[in-house]
Amino acid sequence: MSANPTPENFQSKHPKPENFQSENNSSDIPNRDTGVSPRPLRQTRHGQRLVMFYPESETLVIETGFQDGHPKVRQHSSLPGRTDHPVYEMGPNLKVMWKSCLRGGWLSLFNRRTYFGTKRFRREIESSDLLRRHQIPTSHIHAISLTPGLLGYRVEMLIQLEPGVCSVQELLEDSSGDHMESDRVAAIARQIHAFHELGFLHGDLNLMNILVNKSAHSPTQVLLVDLDPGGLSPGVDRISNLARLCRSYAKVLSKGGTALASGDRFRFLYHATGGNKSLLRKAIAQCISKVPEKERCR
Repeated sequence: MSANPTPENFQSKHPKPENFQSENNSSDIPNRDTGVSPRPLRQTRHGQRLVMFYPESETLVIETGFQDGHPKVRQHSSLPGRTDHPVYEMGPNLKVMWKSCLRGGWLSLFNRRTYFGTKRFRREIESSDLLRRHQIPTSHIHAISLTPGLLGYRVEMLIQLEPGVCSVQELLEDSSGDHMESDRVAAIARQIHAFHELGFLHGDLNLMNILVNKSAHSPTQVLLVDLDPGGLSPGVDRISNLARLCRSYAKVLSKGGTALASGDRFRFLYHATGGNKSLLRKAIAQCISKVPEKERCR
């Protein structure tokens, strides 16, 4: 597989995707003085399809057929989303999802499959790699592909699925027992704080995008997924990230989900702000208005 960062026929017929070069100079990827910097992505071309991945994922990219866009293995299952995403089993405890990135919101009524810009997807695979190298678990995005169309680019991702996990939303919606013990609440909050401390913000921080291990009998493992840095609005900070999460919590409650214990609500915000009094006050002020009235009085 030979790298071809600027394929001639792609460049001549279509505008070059933003920031699409072999050198990594993404100035909007956090780069604290931690000894870990963004790595260069390998790029290959297959017709008009451009594929970006890190070297250690090359074998998986080839074996799945993701490099040319045609699956080479039998589909194992699928996961729901804006469409059903096929899942492939590549070995013991290794399943990958072949995700077609589709638009949501009002714009999807006119243009569901293509994106005018591609920078957000490069940022997502880079952010995923940086976070995992900082020992913060998140989705392992093995590769992304960009295929030009009439009105932009079709985007696909090859994402590794984690075994034995579920979303926090699923836990709160499960009425069969108390799945959100205080220790688990604190672990989730501490992971969000560590994420923010590295300078990252989540483009869609909601309860579906926080995964934890299903077993409550082992230490809580927390994964932040679907980072979507392209979903960030101007002026967003860690407090508005937490407020967005509170809105998600309120939606679950409105549909009959289980509320956190009164002390756990404060415990979560305390750990999510690292115990910083100024940040904690701001978080309480913004988050309290997002939850139902009866929840504020508990």
